[in-house]
Amino acid sequence: MSVPVIVVPPPPTVSAIVPVGASADLAQVDVVVSGLLPYSHYELYLHSTPVLVASGFADSTGTFKVTISLPKTLVAGAHSLEVKGTDGGGRAYTKTVSQFVITSDRLLAGAGPGSSLLPTTSSSMGSTPTVNSSTQTTQTNPAAAVAALGTSPTDIGGILFTSGVATTTQPSFSPQGGGAVLAFTVKNVSHTTFDSSLDFWITSPVGDTITRLDQISVAGLASGETRTISASMIHVGQWPVLVAHVTITPPASVEKTQLVPLSRDGIVFTWPLFALIIAGLMALGYLLWRYVPLMNPASRAARRNDPTILAEAEPIVRDESRDVAGATTPDEPRMIVADPVAVVPEAVVPVAVLPEELVVPTSVPPAVKKPAPRTPRKPPAAPVVPTEDLPIIEKPALRKPIADKPAVPRPVADKPAVRKPAVRKPAADKPVGGEPVADKPKPRPKPKPKPQPENNEGGDS
Repeated sequence: MSVPVIVVPPPPTVSAIVPVGASADLAQVDVVVSGLLPYSHYELYLHSTPVLVASGFADSTGTFKVTISLPKTLVAGAHSLEVKGTDGGGRAYTKTVSQFVITSDRLLAGAGPGSSLLPTTSSSMGSTPTVNSSTQTTQTNPAAAVAALGTSPTDIGGILFTSGVATTTQPSFSPQGGGAVLAFTVKNVSHTTFDSSLDFWITSPVGDTITRLDQISVAGLASGETRTISASMIHVGQWPVLVAHVTITPPASVEKTQLVPLSRDGIVFTWPLFALIIAGLMALGYLLWRYVPLMNPASRAARRNDPTILAEAEPIVRDESRDVAGATTPDEPRMIVADPVAVVPEAVVPVAVLPEELVVPTSVPPAVKKPAPRTPRKPPAAPVVPTEDLPIIEKPALRKPIADKPAVPRPVADKPAVRKPAVRKPAADKPVGGEPVADKPKPRPKPKPKPQPENNEGGDS
């Protein structure tokens, strides 16, 4: 005899997202319910005074999703969302989806078990707006709540327990630096719901404030609720080590217990990627300058004076000088090439000659190529200008001016003979050494011829 097996389907699961900190008049709540009877009807009510805010049918998997807007007629106080439907076994099903509080300034706060919180954005104080933001999450899992508070939480008057500052980093290649997320968890162990506020900021190792996020409202912290507040801070700079700070300001008194503000600090280790890239490029540039010969002046000078390199470059320079000498024409500018062997054209002076001690001796001297004969180019003929149409310009005859001078009569009488004095040659300069030069002897005067007696052959008459 077989025993029938009855399969009991699991109970439905519900969840809701309540935007804590948003205005109750504009807020929207997302509700998701699964595990209902497929295609069954459901209804969603808002309490304390029951108000039907949504209804419909589940899909083929027994799931429905709906987004509702809270009525503007809701008064300040505690409220809850409740779903009614049919579970997978065909039985009636009623479950509270979420609980929340509307504060006196009509803000949503105090999400209860079974719901999570939607991130809300806050702006930091100052004239320049930022995109720093904060999120708040209620820990519904007891194990997660204990882990969030840490092993040694700090209490304020035995009413409020707080954790340390948990930090995570978000590296970025931006020159302004990446981001950091600061997490802080609080737990209300009293029987009273109250509000608190948080201030987050980050400082450099020298104490300068880099970024901050102030006046984060922790509204409607219910009795027994554990809530984690996370602050996302951007543009933390290029510091590898930062210091994170958080200050919680509770009410002045809760259940006749005086409460005071509490500050917690933590260390943040970041990766300054932009600064690391700049440092890497500088190190690479130094290595190139230090070890690459083309970039180091000292290495270039050493290579220029290296005998081996000069010996290898000598035949190349000679060949190039011969090619240049053979390709040069009279109309082209001459190139001066350092070549101690090749024939240098006239009026071309080599600018450099390799020293003898740097020339590698060879058994066979290199062959000397004579430059190819060059045919001088004929100068271009002067253009012929037609003269037929040119006007004839007569130049006036140039006459020399005649100076008015009186005529000087020449003397008629014969001029007396003038005897020129004998010209004496100057004495030679004294030679180097100061020795006197002997005077040459004066020439002797020629003797005058004696008069001849007259011939008286005829006798006296």
